Amino acid sequence: MENSEDWIKLNIGGKVFHTTKTTLMGRDSDSMLARMFLQEELIPSRQMDGAYLIDRSPEYFTPLLNYLRHGQLILDANVNPKGVLEEAQFYGITSAIPQIMKLISDYNQRVSSKIEEPLTRLSIIKALIVTSSCSELRFQGVDLTDVDLSQLELRNINFKYAKMRRCNLFQANLAIVVLSELI
Repeated sequence: MENSEDWIKLNIGGKVFHTTKTTLMGRDSDSMLARMFLQEELIPSRQMDGAYLIDRSPEYFTPLLNYLRHGQLILDANVNPKGVLEEAQFYGITSAIPQIMKLISDYNQRVSSKIEEPLTRLSIIKALIVTSSCSELRFQGVDLTDVDLSQLELRNINFKYAKMRRCNLFQANLAIVVLSELI
């Protein structure tokens, strides 16, 4: 069990983290974080509340701190693994890099598969719901072949270069729609 002197407070980009020196020095002893507390000259500036201040992204630091705690790199869905890789390289947490590279590969595959998914009436409706009626929605170059867009409010939508063969637009409101150069 850690003693009270082992606990430290880090302020990473404005977010405060509580951890131990043992956590920072245990898994990757050559990391910048480990060296900061092994060698007095590397310790960053402290704030009045005693936190060590590091001007980096807390969003990408969180998974790395958890990795140092338990050895597994787990990312929330909204965290880009490329940002975590950048922070791992900055902090010198090299033991996490193979896991991050695997996550990046998986992330890239998910993103590319989403790009290749055909749009459906439901996906168009979802986009319409979350977009202000005053904003232009861009479906430039997307494949809308055989999609049923009948009776939808399609004002202020840019369909330039969209593939719209056999797309059903019956009774759709097309006021102020950019339809030039359809494929």
